[in-house]
Amino acid sequence: MTRVLARPSFSSVHEVGQPGATSRLGRKLRARRSPRIPVELWGEVFRWCLPQDGATTSLSDPPFTFTQVCRFWRAVAFSTPRLWASLAIDAARLADDEEATVAGIRSWLCRSDPLTFALKVRARDNCVRSPRPCLCQFSELIAANAHRWRHLKLHLPGDWFDWISFAGGGFTSLSCLSLHSSSFSDSHSSILDMEWRTLPPLRQITVSGLMFDPSSLHIDYAQITELVILPQHTLEEGILFTLDDVLNTLSQASRLTKLACLVDDRLLKWKMEVSSNVEELDLCFKDCGHNWNNPDRQANRMRRLDRFFSLLCNPNTRSLSIGYSSTTHLTTTPWPHDSFLSYLSKSSSNLESLTLKHLPVVETQIIQYLQRAPALTHLTVEVQPMTGSQRAVGDLLMAALTFMDWRCPLVPRLESLDFRNCGRRCSEAAVSFMIETRNVHNLVAKLKTIKYSASRTPHSLMTKLQELLQRGFRVDVEVVVQ
Repeated sequence: MTRVLARPSFSSVHEVGQPGATSRLGRKLRARRSPRIPVELWGEVFRWCLPQDGATTSLSDPPFTFTQVCRFWRAVAFSTPRLWASLAIDAARLADDEEATVAGIRSWLCRSDPLTFALKVRARDNCVRSPRPCLCQFSELIAANAHRWRHLKLHLPGDWFDWISFAGGGFTSLSCLSLHSSSFSDSHSSILDMEWRTLPPLRQITVSGLMFDPSSLHIDYAQITELVILPQHTLEEGILFTLDDVLNTLSQASRLTKLACLVDDRLLKWKMEVSSNVEELDLCFKDCGHNWNNPDRQANRMRRLDRFFSLLCNPNTRSLSIGYSSTTHLTTTPWPHDSFLSYLSKSSSNLESLTLKHLPVVETQIIQYLQRAPALTHLTVEVQPMTGSQRAVGDLLMAALTFMDWRCPLVPRLESLDFRNCGRRCSEAAVSFMIETRNVHNLVAKLKTIKYSASRTPHSLMTKLQELLQRGFRVDVEVVVQ
């Protein structure tokens, strides 16, 4: 039963203006005051105490804490379904507590009934080749409550998805679907049992490390805000977007803020320029087909990518990751540097994070890219392990990043550098001087982290870091000796 206060009534509006009317009204209100807040109001207060993302992850978080204060709070918490409408589970090994996990999810579903539910399960476990009883219970739980799921984010061992079905058309309330395989092998790929067209319009779609029929993928361009399709990278085949697919998606999805996919760059028919408001863009261009070592084929590939970047403009992009997969054994691998540079000039005014993966570029080209990104805070350069060229990172880049002139510095807001499998051409003196000037002379931002590869342990750099620490400048440096 709802406990509410009766509203005070006034015999006449002129009573307020009479002498002593205000004090009499005050006495009436104090006499009618209740010492107990209505139950519904307590439930609203509890709701605002939930974590910002709405997902409970620990017994020390709300709504668990509400049930441990007193009997009244416990009753209020259990009678407020909104408090139990989301759950996040992060287990190192789900195999140790599968029964408890399934039972816990069931209890939360009961408490939140009839509201829709947001479930996030993250587990890292060995592959499962035969269905265990609790695995069957988990898959049955997903299917039996299909109509209840609002957000479904599953980060599970790959083989678990062989036993989970998303077919049948029962997921009527689903708006966010995120499926990620945490373990897989070269000989086995989990194939999703998915009927995309039976799902309601989804705002967020993430499928990583899993396989499904790409022709069945149905995207509602009017609703989609995040689209991440990254297949199992150990297999030659994959779910690939074409260059035309990428441009078409960016042109039609006006609400899209994040796009990540592998791109088959064998064909480009698109003619019109595309301007998109996407904020996070992650594209990995994959060299598909045969005759990889044919110079004419590689030249045609460069021309297609050149036209692709010339047609694209993303003025609101904050995070950009460009990958380049090539299997050619030619002496030089083509890369459309000029068109990519022009693309950055049009799209990098708000760029904060730039990742270049396996691009056939050298230091001078990277310096030109950085000159187009004045707001950059994070830079990542990755080359192929063992076989990748070391020409992308060296003393020339360190000198360019050295903070010598405050009037025209390169990327003054830079906070982190991550050079993966590269950096062996950097001398200790160049790295040390760059770190010192970035922290001592730069008043805009300090360099906080740097990771790079080296051929030996940089003892003099470690000494310099100790000196900076004594002066109050802390820099986390990770050196991978190769």
